[in-house]
Amino acid sequence: MSVTRICTHKGKFKSALLGLGLLATCAFVPAAMAQQTELLPSNYFAGQALSTTSDLNFTAQTLTVLQEQNLIIATGDVELSAEGYLIKAQRVVYNRNTREVELVGDVAVRDPDGLVYVADKANLTGDFRQGLLENLIFQDEAGYWLSAAEAEIKPNRSLDLNDADITPCGTCIDENGREIGWRIKAVRIVRNTEEKTIYFERPSMVFAGVPIATIPYLTIPDPSLTDYDELLKARLSYSSELGVGIAYPGFILHDPRTNLTLTPTIFTNQGVLGQLDWSRSTRVTSVKVTGYGIYQFNPSAFAGKLGDRNMRGAVQASATYTPTEHLTIGGAYTLFSDRSFLTDYDVGDREGDYAVNRVYGTYLEEDSYVDARVEQYVGLDENGASNEAQQALIAPKIEANHVQQLANDWGEVRLSGKLIHLERADDHATIVNGTPHVFGFEGAKSHLTLEAGWSKQWVAPGGLLIAPYLGARADVAQYDGASGYAGAPAADLVYSATPIAALDVSWPLVGTDSSGTKHYFAPRLQLVSRGGPTNTGITNDDAQSFVFDDSNLFSFNRFSGEDRQDSGTRLAIGGQYNADFGNGRWVDIVVGQSFQLGGTNAASVANPNQTGIGSGADQSPSYIVAGIQGAPFDGVTLGAKTLIDPQNGQVARGSIAGKYTTDIFSAGAFYSYAHQNVSPGATQERHEVGGDVRIFIDDYWSVGAYSNYDIADQSFVSYGSDVSYDDGYLGGTIYYNRSSANTLDPKDTIGAKLNLKMIGDYAYDYDF
Repeated sequence: MSVTRICTHKGKFKSALLGLGLLATCAFVPAAMAQQTELLPSNYFAGQALSTTSDLNFTAQTLTVLQEQNLIIATGDVELSAEGYLIKAQRVVYNRNTREVELVGDVAVRDPDGLVYVADKANLTGDFRQGLLENLIFQDEAGYWLSAAEAEIKPNRSLDLNDADITPCGTCIDENGREIGWRIKAVRIVRNTEEKTIYFERPSMVFAGVPIATIPYLTIPDPSLTDYDELLKARLSYSSELGVGIAYPGFILHDPRTNLTLTPTIFTNQGVLGQLDWSRSTRVTSVKVTGYGIYQFNPSAFAGKLGDRNMRGAVQASATYTPTEHLTIGGAYTLFSDRSFLTDYDVGDREGDYAVNRVYGTYLEEDSYVDARVEQYVGLDENGASNEAQQALIAPKIEANHVQQLANDWGEVRLSGKLIHLERADDHATIVNGTPHVFGFEGAKSHLTLEAGWSKQWVAPGGLLIAPYLGARADVAQYDGASGYAGAPAADLVYSATPIAALDVSWPLVGTDSSGTKHYFAPRLQLVSRGGPTNTGITNDDAQSFVFDDSNLFSFNRFSGEDRQDSGTRLAIGGQYNADFGNGRWVDIVVGQSFQLGGTNAASVANPNQTGIGSGADQSPSYIVAGIQGAPFDGVTLGAKTLIDPQNGQVARGSIAGKYTTDIFSAGAFYSYAHQNVSPGATQERHEVGGDVRIFIDDYWSVGAYSNYDIADQSFVSYGSDVSYDDGYLGGTIYYNRSSANTLDPKDTIGAKLNLKMIGDYAYDYDF
């Protein structure tokens, strides 16, 4: 059993909450958002003259100059500007000797950055960069409000606030007078720009008007003075081997370029895990190194596993270099004491059950793209070594694409190329009811692909769209034949050339009938001829996914990678119909089919990956693909997709779903079906039904439940329920999910999610 917790933070005051994060374990999902209060009308300063110099621009109903005291007194709708500031008040007293400004009544200030402040009274000095304000309200460009009974602006934009309040939604009162959103209250807040810290005295968190937690004090780095987004992520975790874990980071060195933080995590069953993060960034470079280490007090909790040792740890490093806006060079590397450390302690940068060592370079412009990289997938967890042996070392993979628009509207030319070299230490394969499924063969393999194509679309009389395509592709592939797996190819070096010609014709027709319904109908025909072989890469490592539906019916090449390609001459016909009935009612229908006119149908070629077999594209004529979706009535949405065998009218694959939504509740249901021939190795048809319902208790609260049921196995695949709240600024859910033993990841999960607008998202779940 295990617990995971995920945090992402954003916004200038994001870290203000983190000291309370361990106390907040409820969470949510979005619903209706209350309208945010506007501090000042958007045109409040419109028309006011702006002075960017030290000279003051004054306008007022009355203006009095006291020569003896060297004072300027303005009263009545006073407008003042200097140093890029725009200021309004009912009364202004300006001391020309000290350059002090006293503002009284309806004080409003917009600084050179466009940020807005309002107050009852203000005394400003130092060209408005220092001073005292009473009943201050400040609004950031992102929308959060900061208010204080008293505020002192100190040199270097430091702030000292008394009786302060931070909210994301102004007053955070909805139209019915209910308090919404989150609020941080503190007796005192001090922002020290020299030490780059924010200090909170007796901070408390309020959710939708309900106090959640209060702590004596909190000091955090100022997140607005650094790009170090990963700083201060409090964590809570649990597992049977580790016990309860509580982590709270502290900073050692913190400035806009360099950061060093220490994060101790106390585990009740293993001791203290230390995490040291160091990062440094410049205008063109970014480097980050993270180290982990622990002396386990109870290694026997991992008896018989890789973690049964006292000393455990890991180091991860990454770097990027961006010399221009178009070019990025980077890399990442991981070292560890044992393969299970990162997964056991749920730390580090991982991609699933792998840590990825890589070096890469990427060049990107509007019409050009080049990417070159070397990648090693390092297996983690108890089966990490065997999993890594089945994953290919990519050394290198180089891809390039360029699109050139021709002069005089003669269409465009697309150029692309890919070179990849793979080395795999072991076969990666499985057998399903006697049918092999190979994901990769042992050995070394290289594949170079180059392709060029020209296309142009003409609009013929009557709106007929005609788009010809001419292209060519060349492939060179080599495999060393190291695999001893049954059906593995022998060592080989192959060359191939593929001429490509295609013609795509469609005729969009648009009209409106007497009832006002708008109709769109577009019949389409595509003829594609490809002269090369289907197996261009000897082994198939990157083109194993093949699902035939309306999304790839009109693709020149329906395979997902370069190791396989379509071949022969193929005709695809189909059409799309859309009707807009008005008042939110509409329907959209797509239907089509393909015909292999000559040459080899690539989808029907037997292969150890089973790619294309049973897809419906392996037949000629192909299975008919069809889809329909729409909203026939208010609150009702429906949709269906199907794959039909034209020989007998049998549905090979299909699904239908619908949803009904009102102000009180929403309910949805689906049914999906797949014949056993669609999935090689399957021994029975798949029938699955499911549904979900959500009841809206009020504007913000709701309860929901869902369930999926396997009719063939007569068992529940998954089900769950939740209680949710969302007012647009504060949201969250508490939930329970169960996935059954016939799924890839059977487990029971209880968890919570929390969303705080402008601060971040938090998640906590427990699997058992």
